Parts: sequence; C-alpha cells; structure tokens
Amino acid sequence: MVQHILNVPVFFTGGGTESTPSFTQEWPVFSQTHQFSYTLPHTFAEEESGLEDIRLNYRLQALMESERDPAFAPRFSLVIPTGDADKGLGHGRLGYEINLPFSKIVSNRWTVNFNAAALFFPM
Repeated sequence: MVQHILNVPVFFTGGGTESTPSFTQEWPVFSQTHQFSYTLPHTFAEEESGLEDIRLNYRLQALMESERDPAFAPRFSLVIPTGDADKGLGHGRLGYEINLPFSKIVSNRWTVNFNAAALFFPM
C-alpha cells in the first residue's frame, strides 16, 4: 500500500501568518515491515517563501500493535539541504533525523501516540 500524506500546519505569530505544508509519499519495500518515503516541505510566509530541506526516510515497523503491546515504527531520515539557509528555509548542510513513535489504541474512540525525536546537523 502506498501512502500519500499531506500536512498543512498554519502558524499565527506576531500578527502574521505562516504555513508550512509538506507532502510525503511512502512506499513499502518488499513488505509493510520496511517503508521508504520522501518529504517535500514548502514554506509560505509574508517575508520569505520557498522549498525547505527535503527528507528521505526509512521506517521499520518494529512492533505491530497487539492486545498488550503498542505499535512501534522507528524512522531514520536523511535531511538534504535543498532549502535556502540564508532565507531561513533550510539548515545549509546535510543532516539526520531520528523518530521513535509509539501508538496504542486504548478504546474504540481513543488512540494514544508518543514520539521522541532528535535532529543532528554535523559540522
């Protein structure tokens, strides 16, 4: 199953508005256990707008949710410096991101999610 994910956060700060939509497309690699995706973020702001740093992602479905256990799918991302760092649209160098998300359905109407993440930009 291929997933298409559109995320459109809108921020209202300092009397202005900024939106940073991102599009992610995720594909299974031989099975649902291994997933590859890319993320294309773009910022629309009053002062600067443009493409931000692109991410290439690998996600492992390490744990499937069961009656007792949560789902766990750690993700490693390579951050490609495609955004203009001088305009605040990127970091200007190659980076890495690690996400450790857990998810558990606790009732018919409630799901609990937790995500710990770290972002590294070596010198």
